[in-house]
Amino acid sequence: MSNYFVARSGLDGDHKVTMLDLGKDGDISVDEQFRDEFTGQVGVNFNRKSWPHGDFGNAKPHSELFVIADEDVKE
Repeated sequence: MSNYFVARSGLDGDHKVTMLDLGKDGDISVDEQFRDEFTGQVGVNFNRKSWPHGDFGNAKPHSELFVIADEDVKE
């Protein structure tokens, strides 16, 4: 999830993506294991100077939706 809307609204959010887990009972919780590899904080911050494809600066993640069944996860 992210907490901003990509538009020219003047509202900018924090450019951070957080993964959520949806339990079989419908409860939603933050995935504490999905962490920024540089800061160690929960979620990935898209405000950074460098990316694997080059030094392009801050980015705004949008249209994110990753859904996978537990039985499809390969460990």
